[in-house]
Amino acid sequence: MIHIHKKQCESTQSLALELSKTHKEDILVTCDTQLAGEGQRGRKWVHADQAIALSFSTWPSDVYTLSSLEVACLTREHLLQQYNVQTMLKWPNDIYTMDGKKCGGILIQNSDKQLIVGIGINFSANNIPDDLKDKMGALYSSKVELD
Repeated sequence: MIHIHKKQCESTQSLALELSKTHKEDILVTCDTQLAGEGQRGRKWVHADQAIALSFSTWPSDVYTLSSLEVACLTREHLLQQYNVQTMLKWPNDIYTMDGKKCGGILIQNSDKQLIVGIGINFSANNIPDDLKDKMGALYSSKVELD
């Protein structure tokens, strides 16, 4: 697996898609700060303070159309097991806090026969733009120590 980590990048999804065209190995792209995160239908993803931004290559599920639901369920389960945080899923790609604010998203794009999965999750509510505070949330209301 090729793992590329950047302090800053425009979009982990764009970089993973680019790399998938020239590399046969599995790809993982992570960054500390994503400057131009991507969402569905060309929407922008706002990267809050203490957020995870990553993209990776994977193979689709046996039932291709269930791939996005499988990734969403696995992500939700990981958040519960690793961080003891309950979340809700909104089909097909949104992760919400239990108080109904969007705290994460999943973007899946095709690259040849593989999928490029991008996941963004806001862990801390610090640094959320004022105009998004009523819609955008985070797993935790204040800064947390993360490993």
